[in-house]
Amino acid sequence: MKKLKSLLLGKPLDPLNAGIRSHILLIAFFAWIGLGSDGLSSANYGPEMAFKTLGLQYHYLAVYIAIMMAVTIFIIALSYNQVIELFPGGGGGYKVANRMLHPYAGVVSGIALIIDYILTIAISASAASDALFSLIPGAWPIANLCVKLFMIVLLTWLNLRGAKESIKILTPIFIGFVVVHLALLFYGMTAHASDWHTVYTHTLSESKSYISHSGLFALLFLLFKAYSMGAGTYTGLEAVSNNVNILAEPRVRTGKYTMFYMAISLSVVAGGITLCYLLWTVTPVVGQTYNAILFHKMLGNSWYGYGALVITLLLEAGILLVGANTGFLGGPAVLSNMAVDEWVPSLFSNISNRLIRQNAVLFFGLGSMFIVALLDGHVDALVILYSTSVFLTFSITLFALTRHWWKTRANQKDWLYRCFISLLGFLVCALILCITIIEKLSQGSWITIVCICVMVYLCLRIKRYYARIRRHIKKYADSLKKNLISSQFSTLDYAPKFTEKGHVGVVILSDHLGLDIHTTLSAVRMFPDELKNFVFLKVGTIDNSNLSQDDSLEKLKASIKSEEQLLTAWAIENDINIKFYSKISVERLQSYKELIEKVLDEEKNCLFFGGRIIARKQGVISKILDFPMILNMQNMLNSIGKNLIIIPMTIF
Repeated sequence: MKKLKSLLLGKPLDPLNAGIRSHILLIAFFAWIGLGSDGLSSANYGPEMAFKTLGLQYHYLAVYIAIMMAVTIFIIALSYNQVIELFPGGGGGYKVANRMLHPYAGVVSGIALIIDYILTIAISASAASDALFSLIPGAWPIANLCVKLFMIVLLTWLNLRGAKESIKILTPIFIGFVVVHLALLFYGMTAHASDWHTVYTHTLSESKSYISHSGLFALLFLLFKAYSMGAGTYTGLEAVSNNVNILAEPRVRTGKYTMFYMAISLSVVAGGITLCYLLWTVTPVVGQTYNAILFHKMLGNSWYGYGALVITLLLEAGILLVGANTGFLGGPAVLSNMAVDEWVPSLFSNISNRLIRQNAVLFFGLGSMFIVALLDGHVDALVILYSTSVFLTFSITLFALTRHWWKTRANQKDWLYRCFISLLGFLVCALILCITIIEKLSQGSWITIVCICVMVYLCLRIKRYYARIRRHIKKYADSLKKNLISSQFSTLDYAPKFTEKGHVGVVILSDHLGLDIHTTLSAVRMFPDELKNFVFLKVGTIDNSNLSQDDSLEKLKASIKSEEQLLTAWAIENDINIKFYSKISVERLQSYKELIEKVLDEEKNCLFFGGRIIARKQGVISKILDFPMILNMQNMLNSIGKNLIIIPMTIF
C-alpha cells in the first residue's frame, strides 16, 4: 500500500527541509497558469451568456458589452491588488471581511468563496466536456455527464500529488490555448476589418432605435442585464489574493505581476471573442457552444479547417480543465484558513506528506461531482449559481476595503485613489449581484443564497462547539501554570532517574494542555503506588497555519519546548520521573507509532494513557466533529498487542 500510494501521489516531502518551500512556491508565470486560468477559461462561457442575453435583434450592442467587460476586469484586478498588499500571507476576501468588517462577515465571504470554488470546478469541467461534444452534437447525453465526472476525478488525483506538479502537467495546454486563440482572434478581427465602419454605424443606429422605442433606461437595463449574465467572465480574479502564501518571494510583487498577466489576457480574449461573435454573425446551433460555431465559421469546412477546429476545441477543453484546477488551489486555501479560525472542522487545515491540503482537496472534488450530477452538468444553470456566490464575496470584500481606506485616510497619502478604486469596484460588483439575483431568482440564484445561509449557520454552531471546549479545558492548564509559576523549580538541570519498580506510564499528549494534565493526574490517581515514571509523547502537527509562514515552524518547536518545561516542573513538584519525546510531522499517527516503538525498545512494563473530550450532551455537531486521534492510536496499539487506557474528560 505504501508503494502504491507513493506511485499515485508521489514521494513524501520533508517539511523541515530548508529548501522545501522553494519546491512548492510558484513564480508569477506558473501562478498565472495555475491561478489565472480560471479567469481565462471563463472566456469560453462568459461572453456567450452575455451575447445570448442581447439576442439577435440587438446583437450590435455587444460592442458596449466588450468595452464594459475589459473595464470591469481591470477595476476588479486593481482592487484585489490592494488585498494582496494588505494580506501578503493569503486569505483574500475571507480575511479582508473577517479583519476589516466583522468575523461574521468573514464567514459569509468565506462560505461564498467555498461555494464559488466548488462551482468553479463543476462549471469548468462541464464546459470542457461540452466543448468536446460540440464536435459530435447529438451524442448520448449520459456519455457527456460521465466525461464531466471523470475530469473532476482526474483533477482531484493530480492535486493530491501537489499543486506545482498539477500546474506543470497542464502548462502546455495553457500556452497552446493562449497562442491559438490570440491567432484566431487576430484573424477574426482583420478578416472583417472592412466591416468595422458598418459595426460602428449599426451600433449607433441600434442604440438610437432602442431609445426611441423603449427609452434610455430600458437600453441601460438591457445592457446591464447582458453584462451581469456574462459575469462569469470576471470570476477567478480573486484567486491570487487567496493564495499569496504559495507565491515565490517577494510575494506581493509576484502577486501583482500575476494579476497584471491575468487582466491583460482575460480582457483581450473575452473582449475579442465577444466582438468576433458580432463580426462573424454567430447564431445558435443545437448541441454546440458559441465558440465552436464561431471557430467553425472562421476555419471553414475543409479537412484541414476541421482538423484545426478539433485542435482548438481540444485546447478549450484543456484550458477549462486548467481553470477547474484553480478551484483545487483557491478552495482548499480558504477552507483551511477557516479551519484555523475554527469555523469549520479542524481536519481541513491538515496537510498530507505531499504538503498539500489533502482533506480539503477531497472535499472540493466530491462537492463538485455532487453538484454536476445534481444539475446534470448544465452550464447555464451552473453559471447562475456561480455568479451569485462570486459577486457576493466580491461585494463584501470591496466594501470592506472602501471602509478601511476611509477610516485610515489620515495615515495614507494615496487613500483617495485607493478608496475610489475600491468604491467603484464595490458598486460594479453589487450591481451585478443584484441584477443576477433578481433576474435569475426563478432559475436558481435562490439556491446559492439558501446554501450560504445553511452553511453559515453550521459554521456558527461549529465555532460555538470549539469555543466551549477551549473554555472548559483551559481552566486546568491555567491552574497548573499558576501553581508552577509561583513555585521556584528549575528544569534546566533536570535529569530523570527511573525507578526499577512499578510501571512506566506513557501519556499520548493532545493539542490541549488542560486535557493532558487531566489525563496524567487521572493516571496517577488510578495507580498511585505503581506510576512513578512517566514518558510523555508529543507530535507537533504541521498544517496549513504553520506551513504558510516562514517562522511558524520555529514557533511550533518553541510551543513544544514550553510544554515540556511545564510538565517537567510539574514532575519535579510531584516527585515523579519523566522523559519527554517529541517530533514534528505532517503524518501524526505514523509519527506517534515511531515514538511508541522507541519507548518500547527502552522501557518495559508500559501502561499507555490518552485523553478524550466527551460532550455530556451529544448533539449533531459534536457527533460530526468527534473524530479523536486517540481512537486511532488505541487501534494501532491493539495491533501490536498493547492496550491504551482512554481517560475521558466530560464537558458541557
